[in-house]
Amino acid sequence: MGPAVFVFPDCYTALGGNQYVNSSAIGHYADYLTREIIHFVDREFRTLARREHRGCFGKSSGGYGAIIHGMKYAKYWGGIADHSGDAYFDFVYRHDWPNTLNELAKHRLPKRKAGAYDARGESKRKGLAEGLEDGRIQRFLARVWKKEKLTGAEGHCIMNLCMAASYDPNPKVPLGFRVPFTLESGEVIERRWSRWREHDPIHLS
Repeated sequence: MGPAVFVFPDCYTALGGNQYVNSSAIGHYADYLTREIIHFVDREFRTLARREHRGCFGKSSGGYGAIIHGMKYAKYWGGIADHSGDAYFDFVYRHDWPNTLNELAKHRLPKRKAGAYDARGESKRKGLAEGLEDGRIQRFLARVWKKEKLTGAEGHCIMNLCMAASYDPNPKVPLGFRVPFTLESGEVIERRWSRWREHDPIHLS
């Protein structure tokens, strides 16, 4: 392999990770990479400033970003490498949401009372069936942002919220994104989940 310039851009967000896509909730990171970083590197370093001499690679979320950039922004990248990138969302993401819902339930107000509980009835409260939140996500984020170290459950919860902000943003709603499961009953909201699946590499051609 000949000499190469390796660039590791800081794409950290308020929700931690990054899927390297454009999102009104956490930023237009696809544009940042293709319209700013590439031109900056070609201007500041001695590069061969053509697609054929440029590649994109990553692991996990970075792997997802690499394969998405190869599929949607091929005019910028001559090669990609996807290591353990997120794909097949029905398998890799859906099983994580029950734990996320349990973590968010700790920040529900008012607290659930002991005894019989009508989860499906509670899930009909205003906005929940559309994937909106009732304040618990804001309270959760306010708490974890103050902590120096997160528990594993908190970290996974933030990761799933980051995915929601990446795949189903909406600047007209609180926090700028919706969640794909009803916060009370845990039922999947098919129209919200379909927005996630639109970003799944296995459904892109």
